[in-house]
Amino acid sequence: SLLTIPVFNPIWIYVVSIAIAFFVAMVLVIISDYRTPEQKAEALAAREQAEADLALATAAPVAATSTATAAAAAPAATATLVATAVVGSPMAGRVVSLDDVEDKVFSSRALGEGVGVVPTAGRVTAPVTGTLVTVPKSGHAFGIKTDDGVEVLVHVGIDTVRLKGEHFDVAVTKGQRVEAGDLLADVNLDGIREAGYDTTTIVVVTNTKAMASVTPITGSDVAPGEPVIEVTR
Repeated sequence: SLLTIPVFNPIWIYVVSIAIAFFVAMVLVIISDYRTPEQKAEALAAREQAEADLALATAAPVAATSTATAAAAAPAATATLVATAVVGSPMAGRVVSLDDVEDKVFSSRALGEGVGVVPTAGRVTAPVTGTLVTVPKSGHAFGIKTDDGVEVLVHVGIDTVRLKGEHFDVAVTKGQRVEAGDLLADVNLDGIREAGYDTTTIVVVTNTKAMASVTPITGSDVAPGEPVIEVTR
């Protein structure tokens, strides 16, 4: 302890020795890292997932400003007119609430309102007609913007960005136009599950705040293309 310093003579050598030991240990920790290889791999994967979710949330152009401007410029007589869009299920399966999805980013609605689909088959199709604005190399997600400005994200599985494209056979590219029902990807659901990942597929309207309402349709078994979200603009 510090109380023992005076018994060493000369004291300055003892103080210098302590300082050297402290700083050498600190430098070694910085250089070699204090985590095990498993801990470092887990931290890296978590960071990649967070970065991927952030990229998906910001990749599609947000239509909120243009929507608000158009609404302000519209004649008063048309103020009561609304348009409803339907988002279909991208996969066959059971539709569940985002509250039941084991991903805090989606269950908190941070990326918008929507649903989860617990899939029974690995064919992933376009839930709406529009242009693909997001198709990451990992193939685990697809962002589509419709002609009338609804932005839909399909996220296949939870944390599946960590698979780096394994078990995903992507059929489309960014910038491509798709019709509702067109094939986006074929996914090996068994392979994803065996790798330890949840296959629940999330469908959200990323510009929910720009819409008048976004209403999930949950609690049923659906085929690809059957309505799972109603959007009122």
